[in-house]
Amino acid sequence: MQEELSTLSRFDTELKELDRVIKEKKAVISAADLKLTQAEHDIQNLNKDKTAAVNHVSKLEQQYTWIVEEKALVPLAFFRRHHANIRHRQFGKQGTQYDFTGIEVQDLRQKCEDLENSQKGMKKKLNPKVMNMIDRSVARAPS
Repeated sequence: MQEELSTLSRFDTELKELDRVIKEKKAVISAADLKLTQAEHDIQNLNKDKTAAVNHVSKLEQQYTWIVEEKALVPLAFFRRHHANIRHRQFGKQGTQYDFTGIEVQDLRQKCEDLENSQKGMKKKLNPKVMNMIDRSVARAPS
């Protein structure tokens, strides 16, 4: 009888130990599931951000033709290989189109604002479609 009680006690201790190990493993699995869910959520957000960035770049390329022209000058493989942008090497150097020494930003902002206001005023007075038609017909006319 004493032997049986000690055997049962040993089994009981083993069961308690196994229960503890199971709880620990469940906690580890739960933490891993949480990390997985967070990673999936981050991936979804990054994909949304990527799509938004690609759309934004596309809109900028449509809005500003010089972006496409500049992009065409240097192959994309160059950017991937060197992780550098030509503009970064030319930025601020004299004689390049990215030389901004001697330029007053405040004056340019004021000029831009004045031109935008002037254009808004002209749009009210002139029909832009008609002006484009006139420009095209003038361009076609022999000089």
